[in-house]
Amino acid sequence: SQGHLYSKALPKENIIELYENAEYYKEVLLCEDTKALLSYAFKKIFKILKALKPKKLKCRILFGASSPDVTGYACAIYGMTASCFGKEFLFTPDFEQNIFEANVYASGHISLFTILWNLLMVVKDHRLWELKKKFEKNHKSAKSAEKE
Repeated sequence: SQGHLYSKALPKENIIELYENAEYYKEVLLCEDTKALLSYAFKKIFKILKALKPKKLKCRILFGASSPDVTGYACAIYGMTASCFGKEFLFTPDFEQNIFEANVYASGHISLFTILWNLLMVVKDHRLWELKKKFEKNHKSAKSAEKE
């Protein structure tokens, strides 16, 4: 017989403990402070990504897959997202050969201050440290319960 990773049944106490831990983390993640922190962090991450975005981007792609249907799917995805990239993004399908060629030109500047400032704002947010304490508290209580 082949051994499986989960061949043994978990004791009832372990299952109850797993359920209680999952409930605790669910409660912590769904509380208003955590939601506000995540919203704030995503706004800051978006600002960082915006600071990294090039000012000018030109791209020419020649793409062909081994089967024409995959190339067709790539054309469909390009068609749905073309307006996001602008006129300087050209995609040429090749239904006859398996090929990928790309010429990319990007220019702009990166504001290191913007990146560091937004990271600092997230790291120094008191809600982040409270969330960390909640996770550590549950982790420590679980470890102390294991020792008993």
